[in-house]
Formats: sequence, C-alpha cells, structure tokens
Amino acid sequence: MTVSSSATSFYLHAGPERVLAHFEPADPAARPGSAVLICPPWGWEETASYRVRRTWAQKLAADGHPTLRFDLPGTGDSTGGPAAAGRVERWVETVAVAAARAREQGGRGRVAAIGLGIGGLLALVAAGRGAEIEDFVLWGSPAAGRRFVRETEAFARMQAWGVGRGDESPLPDGWIDAGGFVLSAETIAELKGLVPEFDAPRRGCRALVLDRDGTGSDPKLTALLESAGFETTVEGGQGWGQMTVHPETARLPQAATARVGEWLDAAAPAAGDGGGATAASSVDADACLQGPEFAEEPLRLPGPHGSLFGVLAEPLGSPRAAICAVFLNAGAIRHIGPSRIWVENARRWAARGVPSLRVDLDGIGEADGEEIQAGGVAGYYSEVYRKQVVGVLDELEARGVADRFVLLGLCSGAFWSLQVAGDDPRVRAVVMLNAGALVWEDELQEVRRVSLLTKALRRRSSWGKLLRGEVNLWEKLKLAARLLPRRCLQLLRSVLSRAGAGGEALPTRRRQIAALLDRVAERDLPVAMAFCVNEHVLDELRREGLVGLSDWPNVEMSTLVGEDHALGPIGAQASAGEVIDGALEALLKDLSVAATTSG
Repeated sequence: MTVSSSATSFYLHAGPERVLAHFEPADPAARPGSAVLICPPWGWEETASYRVRRTWAQKLAADGHPTLRFDLPGTGDSTGGPAAAGRVERWVETVAVAAARAREQGGRGRVAAIGLGIGGLLALVAAGRGAEIEDFVLWGSPAAGRRFVRETEAFARMQAWGVGRGDESPLPDGWIDAGGFVLSAETIAELKGLVPEFDAPRRGCRALVLDRDGTGSDPKLTALLESAGFETTVEGGQGWGQMTVHPETARLPQAATARVGEWLDAAAPAAGDGGGATAASSVDADACLQGPEFAEEPLRLPGPHGSLFGVLAEPLGSPRAAICAVFLNAGAIRHIGPSRIWVENARRWAARGVPSLRVDLDGIGEADGEEIQAGGVAGYYSEVYRKQVVGVLDELEARGVADRFVLLGLCSGAFWSLQVAGDDPRVRAVVMLNAGALVWEDELQEVRRVSLLTKALRRRSSWGKLLRGEVNLWEKLKLAARLLPRRCLQLLRSVLSRAGAGGEALPTRRRQIAALLDRVAERDLPVAMAFCVNEHVLDELRREGLVGLSDWPNVEMSTLVGEDHALGPIGAQASAGEVIDGALEALLKDLSVAATTSG
C-alpha cells in the first residue's frame, strides 16, 4: 500500500521537555469526527508498532478524525533520557498537553485517546488530573503502573536467560534493562504508585477496552472505569501481536482498527465538532528544537513517492565541522535507530560541532511511500535505496549543510553506507555496525538458512530435540531437501574459487566484495566495521577467506558486545557508541590536518 502523509511536525512543551508530535488533519471531504490522540506504548512495542500507528493515524484522518501522535519524553525524538527526575510526571503532562493541542487543531470538539499499553494508563491518569479527553480506547492497558512494572521485569528476566547479553550491565542497581530499553529506579517507583483517580463521575465519557489477542483484559481496569461512570465496552483485541511483533513484519490489524473506527463514530457530537482546525493554539509548540548545544529541525526531503523524513541536528556554540554525519535506517526501524542510539549519537556529535541527520528512506518510519513488508528482508536491499541515499546527500549539499559526509548504519543501513561510498566521492568515511551484507544476492537469505541448518545438524542438542519430538521432523526434512542442494553448490563454488579454477567464468562473492572494497580503498576512505560475534557476514567472510579484510588497510574491524543483531544489551549500545566516536574523531583529525596542510 502506498502511504503518503499530510502531517505537520512540531515540538510540544511538556514542562522542561520538548516532545516531537505529528498532526494529521482530517480529510475535509469526510464526515467530521472527534479528534484522536494516539498514546504510544513503551519499549520494543513502541518501536515495532511505529509505522502501524502512522498508518492508523492516516486512516483515521481519512475517515474524518484529525489525529495527533507523539513521542513520550525520553523516547523517540523527544528530549530527556531515562535518568531524568520525575519521568512519569512528564509522561502524564505530555498526554495532557497533546490532548489540548489535538482539541485545538481538531476544531475544539470531542477528543478520544487511543492508548496502547502503558499509553492507555497515562491517558487515564491525565484525564483524572484534568486533561480534557472524553473517550478512551484502551488496548492492552493495565489498571495501574504496578502491573506494567511486573510485566516489564518479567520480560527483562526472560531476556537475561538467553545468550548474547554481553558484558555485565553498567546500569545502577534497581534499574531495568528490557531488551535495550531502560527504566530507572526512580521511574519504577513512580510507576508502582501510578493509579488513575477521578474525583467526579465521568458522565458522557466512554471507554472501549481491548485485550491482547484474547489473553483477557485487566479486570481491575474495567471495575475502575465503571466505578468512575464511564460507559464501558469490553471486547477482544485480536491483532496486538500482529502490530507489535517486529517493525519489518508489523501490520495494521484491519478488523480491530475497523471496530475502533465504528466505536469512535458512535460518539455523541460535542460542541465544536466539525469546526475545522483552529488558526492558532494556546498550547506552546515550536517548529524546531533549540537546546544549549545543538538545534534540531524535522525535515521533509524529496522522495520517489512523496517525502522522505529526517531530523537534522546542528551545532550551537561549538565550531562547525566541515562534514555531516548521516545515520541511515536499520532495516525497518525508524530514524531514531535501535534503542534510540541514533538520536543519542547524533545529538552528542552535533554538540561537538558535527551536523547530523537521521533519516527515514522510502516506506520506512515517517517517510512516505509503499510499505516494504510484503517483500521481506530483501526489500530493504533494493537498488531503489542507493539513489535515495545519494539524493539525501544532494539535498543536504543544496541546503548548505555540508558537501562532505560520513555515512553510518546498522544492518541494511550499513550495507547502503558502503555501497554509496564506493561511488560517491563526497563520502569521506563509513561506519558499519552489524552489516546485513557487504554485497547482496537474491539467494542470500536461502544461503543463510542453509548455514543455520548445517550448524543445527552439528549440535547434539538438536538431534536430542528431534528424538524427543520437540521439533517437527517432517518439516525439517522438507527444508533440508530444499536447501541442501544449495549447500552443495556453495561448497563447489568455494573449492573452485580457492583452487583458482574457472576464475573468470565463475563469479564469486569474494570477487564482488573485493571489487567494492578496492573502489573504496582507491580513495583511502576509512571504513569502520563492527560485528557481534554471531553475525552472518562474519561467517560468510570466513568462508570466502576474507576474515579481518587484511588486504584493505583502510578497513578497521572490531567486535561489538553481545550477540544481539539490534544491539539490545546496554553494553552493546555502549560499544557501538565507541566505534562511532573513534571513527568520527579520527576523521575530524584527518580533515584538520588536511586543512592545515592545504592552508
């Protein structure tokens, strides 16, 4: 589905915090409806469902509901971090401010909050403290913060059972690291005391309570709503997992969202409904974020199906470097990067003088365009992205931001960083974290499945599972029958390549990788590659006899903490930051020396 947006983006004021929000105006041809405020979940569910929430907002707007989305403080593109004091209070305040903005821009009529997970609880608490929200869709929301903490702690423990956590967590005692997302001890204590309270009956207010794929909603939530006077409806919420499983496979749950639309449309009209957007707002908001050390601005950039989206951080006070850092998408994860590491690194380097853009390419995150999921992982390696990355550099150069660049990426973003660097002389350095490939072939995914199957067959534990009936033997045999011929072809190619037979007639991945690295080396362009120990690309380099890439002295390889491709462990995120810092510091030093020499 091709998805284009007419949204405007701005920063709301929530106390000392600045919160990035996106407002989608209602289609003027549609029947006017209440304004909608989408309150996000937290952690991985927020990351996985981002594109779905954007698509949902557009659908609501097309049906006559002006819709506002936002990032909570300390998440997404908003300011703050997990250590900030009063984090939960800022979250509640943000909902209230966003609700007021939605009411004003939506025509001062009725406001409905769609709260997902903890977002629903925050909306209820905000309403109990005076936020003007009449209707609530509460999907998978707890009745109190204590339950959310218990669920998050359980998830954190489950993650700790698996391999690949890396070094011991550097977090202070009492903090939670749940898949790379962090809650401080103070925030946990605040959440445990978070309960909605209503001083007066909520007459004329409604609530639709949805569970998570038939698991049952919190009965305390229903009791709380009914005691507060809400007209309450409780239904199944099929599609939660479909929406939050992974950003590369997440889908809009059609049946559930259609039901929510019907429920919203059944609301009694409130004064002001259908009045259209107001010309001015009493809610403080800025088009740009102004900080003491850097400024940020949301940008719409030319794209093939509308606009790409980016956030440009530029230095304030520090001398401006003659280079711009461009952070590319990690697969389907939006421009904030895995666990928000692009935001943190871009802001840190902007404060040190390096303008930094984090960008969404076509169909990803906040960018317009056709959603990629139907094509699977291969869609993120389509050649259409090469031209888009070059176009982003063209646009930055035309805007006077810089004419020299360092490209940074993880997974497919790392792949495109190197691919573009091989052809574009404006790229002066590359940082690649857990690259999904160095060169891409359509059969690469099948090749990797062969490798995984081969490794599994070598493990005694795998045969034990087969014998105990814990694995579907028939399915594995069918997979083996399909994949093993490919494995034989891999081995034949490897033998011929190493023996030098059929050198020119038989193209190899080794030759393709070498040709790409040779082009980069001709310009003595520094390439920082870093991998977790279990990455596919490392196995492939070993098979091709290229471990360490010692034939290319401009390439520096290092190891990231842990075994999580998306750098979930805090230690992995820290080690990624060290790689980025080392590469940029070396590049700035080289540029300074070059400027001094030429001067």
